[in-house]
Amino acid sequence: MADQNKKIMKKRTANQCFSSIYKFLFIAFVFFYSNISAQMQLCSATLTVEDGRDSKRAGESGTFYDLTLTNLSAGVTTYEITIANFKENTFAKQGIPNVALDGKLHDMKKNALTVSDLSEKKASYNITLKQGSSFHFYARLKVPYGTSIGSKNNTIITVTSKKCAEFKVSKMLSTLIIDGE
Repeated sequence: MADQNKKIMKKRTANQCFSSIYKFLFIAFVFFYSNISAQMQLCSATLTVEDGRDSKRAGESGTFYDLTLTNLSAGVTTYEITIANFKENTFAKQGIPNVALDGKLHDMKKNALTVSDLSEKKASYNITLKQGSSFHFYARLKVPYGTSIGSKNNTIITVTSKKCAEFKVSKMLSTLIIDGE
């Protein structure tokens, strides 16, 4: 009888141990999921290129890309918009050189918005948006003098938020350098 009681006690102890492990895993899962869900509510946005024109041609005068950032977060959020030349040559297989263009962000009246950070070869601008509101802006790409005709450029527009380290939305803009304006 004593041996049977010991077996029952061991079985109860094992069941309690498994029960505790399951409770811990459940609590950990709920905490992890709620943390991700909260971050998604704090930082969510879309970045669109108007008319889907993420590829253009540009002559000496350069070109403008028309973009819209929309805040899908649950409240007011500050976003940082950066514009930078994409460093990898995505055109190498085609034998086309990848060139750097001068990129700046502009408002709807085409006034410059960027605060340049020349040490990182990028320019950025901060904007605070209410829930559901949008910011309409331009990315202006100027072609430097002497840039080879037929070369291409990839410029990346990236939106981040200091509220959420993991949040990032971006658009790649491709520009073919042509002769003329």
